[in-house]
Amino acid sequence: MTLADRFNDTAFSRWLNAKPGRAFRLTAGLVFLGFGATFRDHPYGIAALVWGWVPLSSAVLDLCWISGVLGGPLRSSTIRRCHAR
Repeated sequence: MTLADRFNDTAFSRWLNAKPGRAFRLTAGLVFLGFGATFRDHPYGIAALVWGWVPLSSAVLDLCWISGVLGGPLRSSTIRRCHAR
């Protein structure tokens, strides 16, 4: 069993790739971008602007960056299909 398979079998992965997790990623991305825009003159504001695109893109594109980095499927829909079986 690969590291990605072990991660995708966790309750956290199931939640993250479900609708509530997708809503959370969207909200988190928007919060980071808002914080970064507010403090864009400071290094932590720039970091928040850069980091905010990670959860936002994963929510909008329905991706799981963690699974992809671990060598598993990148599409959340693929991960959900595997859990449905």
